[in-house]
Amino acid sequence: MRYYRRKTSNDLQIYLLSQELQTRKLLQHKQIQHRYYWSIAT
Repeated sequence: MRYYRRKTSNDLQIYLLSQELQTRKLLQHKQIQHRYYWSIAT
């Protein structure tokens, strides 16, 4: 809990950025998976 109390706006920016990167990675992974299944189907 001490960590949260010391949390600054800078930490929040870093957190949001990492979340955005994770989401992008997940979307990329889904696209790759989709392409992979598509190539099997054809």
